[in-house]
Amino acid sequence: MIPPFPARTLCAVLIGAGTLSACSMGPRQSTIIDGAPHSFVVSGTGPTVVFEAGIGSDLTSWAPIFESAASFSTALAYSRSGYSGKGFQFRYSEVDSDVVARRLKSLLDRRGISRPIILVGHSAGGNYSLRYAELFPHEVDAVLLVD
Repeated sequence: MIPPFPARTLCAVLIGAGTLSACSMGPRQSTIIDGAPHSFVVSGTGPTVVFEAGIGSDLTSWAPIFESAASFSTALAYSRSGYSGKGFQFRYSEVDSDVVARRLKSLLDRRGISRPIILVGHSAGGNYSLRYAELFPHEVDAVLLVD
């Protein structure tokens, strides 16, 4: 089944990502959630697309496709706690998928990000995206998993 727009368009952007060059993602913002720093970049207008990086990666892992996604959507890429641009400061045992999903919800709530969203998750970020969709199904239009 072909997903409806905008998920179909986003699929095309992701499939073509290998041919895109790195881009500027715009200014980084930050907020504290549960006492932990989270940095993020948001750009564009339209349906909201949230990019969830894999373990060991931060928001910059989405740089090759972020600008393209922001051309037709409100694109948000963020770095989970421990990936705040000050080096890797994270012990895996500190969080689980529920914690990550609830912290993302807090980030979206605080920043007034409109729902429903399209979640794009890479590797472990896919697990976090799926958990968000399970916990908050009325806030999610689609989940795209990237390997």
